[in-house]
Amino acid sequence: MKCTVTPFLGYARLGFLVFKTETSLIMELETIEKYQGACLGENGVHYFIWAPTHDALEIHVLSESGEMIRRLALDKQGSFFVGNDEKGCAGQLYKVFFPSENAAYPDIYSNFQPYGVHGPSEVIDHSVFKWSDNDWEAPRLRDIIFYEMHVGTFTDQGTYRAAAEKLSHLKQLGINAIEMMPLADCSGERNWGYDGVALYAPTHAYGRPDDLKYFINEAHRHGMSVFLDVVFNHIGPDGNYFEKFCPWYFNPNQDTPWGPGINFDGEGNKGARMFFRQNVVYWMDEFHFDGFRFDSIQSIRDNSPVNILTELTGLVNARGKVAVAEDERNLTSVIASQDIEGLGFNAVWAEDFANLIRTSFTGETHAHFINFKGTAVNIHDVLSHGWHFRGQWVPSLEEYRGAECSHIPPKRFVHYITNHDLVGNRPFGRRLNLKVSPESYRAVSLLLCLTPYTPFLFMGQEFSASSAFKFFTDYPAGDLAKAVTEGRKRDLLKYGLLTDEVIAEEIPDPQDVHTFTSSKLNWMELRASTNRGVFELYRAALKTRLKHIAFRPRDRTSWKTHFHEAMTIIEYGIGTDEHFLLLCDKHGKGNCIFDFKTIPGLSNASATMVISSNEVRFGSHGQSNCDPAAGTFTFRSPEAVLLRLKVGPLF
Repeated sequence: MKCTVTPFLGYARLGFLVFKTETSLIMELETIEKYQGACLGENGVHYFIWAPTHDALEIHVLSESGEMIRRLALDKQGSFFVGNDEKGCAGQLYKVFFPSENAAYPDIYSNFQPYGVHGPSEVIDHSVFKWSDNDWEAPRLRDIIFYEMHVGTFTDQGTYRAAAEKLSHLKQLGINAIEMMPLADCSGERNWGYDGVALYAPTHAYGRPDDLKYFINEAHRHGMSVFLDVVFNHIGPDGNYFEKFCPWYFNPNQDTPWGPGINFDGEGNKGARMFFRQNVVYWMDEFHFDGFRFDSIQSIRDNSPVNILTELTGLVNARGKVAVAEDERNLTSVIASQDIEGLGFNAVWAEDFANLIRTSFTGETHAHFINFKGTAVNIHDVLSHGWHFRGQWVPSLEEYRGAECSHIPPKRFVHYITNHDLVGNRPFGRRLNLKVSPESYRAVSLLLCLTPYTPFLFMGQEFSASSAFKFFTDYPAGDLAKAVTEGRKRDLLKYGLLTDEVIAEEIPDPQDVHTFTSSKLNWMELRASTNRGVFELYRAALKTRLKHIAFRPRDRTSWKTHFHEAMTIIEYGIGTDEHFLLLCDKHGKGNCIFDFKTIPGLSNASATMVISSNEVRFGSHGQSNCDPAAGTFTFRSPEAVLLRLKVGPLF
């Protein structure tokens, strides 16, 4: 067999391959990283499928109505099945036929599922889209401001193209990095994205692959990186055909909270490792993603000599991209360099900050909040270090949690006050701004925007959106749909979020379409003065952050926190011309009188006001507690103030 593969990015920088003999074909397929599935070339469509436990496979080319057009028997070469359809072309629909079952299934390497995860796969020509981002340079991690987006609820239309129309809003806000919630196609027309089953296919619910490319190209034109949230710890339950191709994709000895664990270290793990390595390359090369957020890596288990996560971050970093981990264990090894046996992630979600802020307002003790007490001491602690748990014993977990992190550059910790989980995993999907006073929300928002760490916003947070963000799914009617509905109630009761069965009956049904539609942002709210005021606060704060390097410290030598029993105090740019002081009293209940000149080193300082969260332009009545000339503050209501300092001579 002889097959010429034309040059294209899908072969992970291989250029072109010429398979001359059966022996060399096996060697190339089993040792070189490249995409599998349907690959468009000059001589038709080439198929490469890893299915070592099968004896025969066919490709069935189908019409839009599902009728057979032609069939192609594939040749088994080692662990792979290969073949060339000379009549194949872009837009062609196909399924993989398994003679042993007399059944055909979508390709797990499919680049697009136009009719959903159970329908035929479509051959995509990735060379058609014309990129204009050749000169694009992504912001440095140190400068990044993240914005998390769920495409389906970000706009009324819920499409990639509609989301692109809002990029000017994000640019005006000061965002320079968008994190898209998972896009891998999953069951139905609506989902958070964490139930993906077609991990190479951007979900059809939001548009076609070129529409996603358009969004990313436009984001780059607006000066924004685009990150993809990827789920490599499990595969969704509906439309999951992995075991049809090979049972070795899953490890029967490993379970996750969402289903069987991926087989990264068990018998026959080669296929799974190859699948996910190729996946990150695919998203970077074909869609120009600037980085990834890896979901719940603590649930990715791998005892191999080389951890799969190390391989993945190596691939990401080799292309100059950024890898961010979600990991609840507070382990410095996650963000340590591979040179010192770390996993090589560039940054990590540091949820301790959000949990402490939340509990300081609500006093919640259910679920994992039982481990957090939002006292002034603990909030000072998390702001001083990056995360709170750094080796302490946690009784509810019956383990020591975390590791010391004071030596880690602050840019590696991603701080937020809300995200999709902290909103959507509430019974009614209510946002933090609906739980606290407007004054408190503005104060803690200013604190977030000026954190020495990497700030992260959840869509709508910037204008105090009133719309909920609920948990929603769209499984076919039947046992699975019923299990999701009942499971939601059971989990909320289990974690103490509901008090009795009556309330449980009233919570939104994930399967109800209204649960989804009511989660869409209401952009008309930006016209209201109070909402617009919050937007202007975020805009002013983020503009200040990007203007002054003091708020984006390289290390921990130029800034420090000062403990106070009633407020949060951060001093920036120590010893530089950009010397600032942030005072934040998010509660304002203590009638606290404070003189910033009592702070060591500032006894001879003068100050000018830069921002107060209680300014009229931010939707307040303009009653600031601050008198910079006198240096005193009487915090009778929640407020955060940013002062620019000038330290005079000591005589």
